[in-house]
Amino acid sequence: MAMDIDIIQLENSKDLLAINGNVNGIDIQCLANSYANVSFIQKEAVSELKLKADKSIKHSITGVLGPIETLGIVKNVSIELLPGCIIKEDLVVLKEYKHREIGLSRTCPKRYNYDVHEFRKHIALTCNDKDYFIFIISDTNRT
Repeated sequence: MAMDIDIIQLENSKDLLAINGNVNGIDIQCLANSYANVSFIQKEAVSELKLKADKSIKHSITGVLGPIETLGIVKNVSIELLPGCIIKEDLVVLKEYKHREIGLSRTCPKRYNYDVHEFRKHIALTCNDKDYFIFIISDTNRT
């Protein structure tokens, strides 16, 4: 059953906020405030980050990039944004996605009391009842 998921609206890339993330000791760019209905990860990044995907859960998804096949889901991934600021998210594995990054669905940052501050220079999140300010970086995949 196909799901309508806008992976990324490249024509409006100013709304994609890139931030640094770390999974299992490996740095990876994350996109906050994306237009995705689910969080996602590139297929190649799954093994690099030492994650294990449940391949029994697959979707056919469509969006601005056209139809994209999924290869499963990685459940409850811990993404460290700053020391002490770790968010947890399920990530759909995308088969043919060219960017090495994690896309955070629009609902993920909201669970952490997300807000954009200071003319888009940083975002605020609440992790473990503590407020964090995370700097927005240049999007290395689209600059």
